[in-house]
Amino acid sequence: MNKQELLNELIKIHDRYSFVRYRARPASQVCTMWPADDPPDELLATDPLEAICDLIDMDIDEDYAVELYDMTLEEAADSLHDFLMKG
Repeated sequence: MNKQELLNELIKIHDRYSFVRYRARPASQVCTMWPADDPPDELLATDPLEAICDLIDMDIDEDYAVELYDMTLEEAADSLHDFLMKG
């Protein structure tokens, strides 16, 4: 999967789980897939992160999940692409 395909799929995931009312774009924040007033203590067992893991067909650890949480969708697509290339 190339970076653009990853980005397109992340936008779909964001639109499915986001707590914001606008349609996602590359500059949208990954963190808005969780409620801002009650963010999860752990990201691994959440629906948005499971959808991302399903997308890349790989598991990620909590540290990497936290890194993704603080990225834009475009940054996350780049990072996930690099993650996939490393295998």
